Amino acid sequence: MGIFDKDRDSDKEKSVRINAVSPFEVTDTLSTIADVVSRTNDVTYDVWNRLRGWGDGFATLLEGVPTGGVVRRENALVAKGIPPVDAYEECRKREGLAVWDQNGWWHCLFPRAQVKDSVLLAKEDVEADTDHRYGVFFRNIDDLLSWKATMRANTRGHWETTFSGDDGSDDGDIVSRVHSSWSKTLPNGDIERQVTEKVRKRDGSKVVTERHEIIAPDGTIKESSETSK
Repeated sequence: MGIFDKDRDSDKEKSVRINAVSPFEVTDTLSTIADVVSRTNDVTYDVWNRLRGWGDGFATLLEGVPTGGVVRRENALVAKGIPPVDAYEECRKREGLAVWDQNGWWHCLFPRAQVKDSVLLAKEDVEADTDHRYGVFFRNIDDLLSWKATMRANTRGHWETTFSGDDGSDDGDIVSRVHSSWSKTLPNGDIERQVTEKVRKRDGSKVVTERHEIIAPDGTIKESSETSK
């Protein structure tokens, strides 16, 4: 989980890969962490929990943390949004790494010397992870929000382009056309999105097309499938 560096060439090319705890609107930053973690495609659920220092029920615990509240773990302090002053001061005294994940959760990761369990994520692990194997943390809110805005623009532009072209249908035969979609950011920063198009024709027939894609942060389509019925 490397630290976001907006000046790093590889980050510019990728628009930065994210993998922490989840995408498009700022209001999504407090969405369910457990849902994101359970869909990790880089490491297993159990290993992910160990890396993050999450035990059974920890994701559920975070959901109930009020703004200003702090969860204390062996390897870190975790707070929703802006941390309390006392938590920030404790982080400084312990020489921790203060960062936000892409869900808006603040983390103070303690130095390795203060973390007994070698499997748990520590400050040095994040600082050394320049390849973003597990994703990215942000040192400030501006970088986090800029990244989220870029991701939203990239994805919106891709799908507007996808459905703006000629689909080969005779428009004169179409009575109605309805689109619906859902999307989410995967733990590795890719976007999973499904768009459903329902077309009704004058003869009463209906065609439902579902398009499912995995899109990299830079807009590259990594996987694509389409079904019609």
